[in-house]
Amino acid sequence: MGSFTDSRLVFQAEWYDQNAELVRRYQFMFYPVDNTVEMFDVKNRRLFLKRSAVPNITEDKLYIGSVVNVNSRQLTLTGYGDDFTEKSLSIGTRRHWLLLNLMRWEKWDLYWRESAEKVSSSATLRWLT
Repeated sequence: MGSFTDSRLVFQAEWYDQNAELVRRYQFMFYPVDNTVEMFDVKNRRLFLKRSAVPNITEDKLYIGSVVNVNSRQLTLTGYGDDFTEKSLSIGTRRHWLLLNLMRWEKWDLYWRESAEKVSSSATLRWLT
């Protein structure tokens, strides 16, 4: 990812509250210049978390579908929160999903090689479990 020293990355995030049995939605803002996070409660329209440092979150861990831990809450990033973030993070990205039919597991090596050839050298291949 590029360096965004004078800006912030904004995502839509969800957290499942087990006590209330609801999905709570937040606007998740990450400031790369100092690795701080701020969260805004979408439903109640108020600040949920003031800008504070979260040591385990870095730029490379922020993408749609990732799960980040903020103050013991497992937040799932579900979408981009603004146009700048979408344009900045989607430049040159291309995702290849490899789904294997369990009945044809013996051919997984062939599928894996074909997909790996299509993915650029800078991409990361991940196993989905």
